[in-house]
Amino acid sequence: MGRVRIKEKFSQMMNELNEKGKLLSSTSLALIALTRMDELLKLFEESGSYPARLITSYLRNVISSRRSATLVHNVIRKLLLSMIEYISEREGRLNMPDLTKYMREKIVKLRREIITSLQALSIIASKRIERGDSIMTNAFSLSVLFAIRRAVRDGKDIKVYIAESRPFSNGIQMAETLDNLGIEVVLFVDSAIRYFMKEVDKVFIGAESIAANGALVGKVGTSILALTAHEARVRVLAISSILKFSPETFFGELIEEERASPEFMFSQSVINELKSINVSIYVPVLDFTPSDYIDLIVTEKGVIAPQAVPFIIKEIYGWPPRAPDVNELLTRFEHEIWRLS
Repeated sequence: MGRVRIKEKFSQMMNELNEKGKLLSSTSLALIALTRMDELLKLFEESGSYPARLITSYLRNVISSRRSATLVHNVIRKLLLSMIEYISEREGRLNMPDLTKYMREKIVKLRREIITSLQALSIIASKRIERGDSIMTNAFSLSVLFAIRRAVRDGKDIKVYIAESRPFSNGIQMAETLDNLGIEVVLFVDSAIRYFMKEVDKVFIGAESIAANGALVGKVGTSILALTAHEARVRVLAISSILKFSPETFFGELIEEERASPEFMFSQSVINELKSINVSIYVPVLDFTPSDYIDLIVTEKGVIAPQAVPFIIKEIYGWPPRAPDVNELLTRFEHEIWRLS
């Protein structure tokens, strides 16, 4: 019975990942992935059955679902490094129940670290918001949401303009969430960014990843939003945990581009018709914003200029930056737990 419950839970986790993996903000994805792993590990403990390959399989799918989500990769890297060290320290004196218990404890700490970073950066970002400000943003960013929510709790009356943010239209989710907080919201089509820019005082953008040169990878449309604000001399603040700083880019490694299926934009009949007349359909999910268009990056450690990113990466990862490849770590962890199970 226990194995059946575990199999059903794993199937639910994979279905959720396939349905929502690309739609969620990277921070939301990391928190949900950690929660689901903890729930699965709890079932291991309750049933006395430990099919550990399910954990590594899930982690591998989380990584592949969002190759550009640096926070997700950095959190999984932290988890794997901790697990590998734990196994190494207890060579010959370890079993799957002990490993499962330790992994659950580490997952709780990582979730707390993410939430604490969101709370800390929201306090700092709120200080950059003045009473009566109009703020423009796009897509759904948990970091931006925390910052705006904190400003409201601090008693600041603000107005938020939100681009609908196709192809996933997750600006609509952001608009609904802010409306539920009692904030005045204006939701508009993506093509009207320049039209409404004259109405706003600041632009807040979230991030999928921040490269070593201070450039930002965000939901598609972020770059044109930042460019338009730059031209209009409206300050652009990137709201991001340092967990989104990419150590790999320090040595020139590129952040992978992602695309969505055309079905997110058009019906199958329209797709077939366009293909019949040799029209290609391209649905990018992310774009790249140069550091020149970003005034400040608000992190849980404080406010920095984009040019300071390499110094933060060196402070965290040392010099040269030491950040083992997350896929290699996962393969190594798989080998270790297969020996135990």
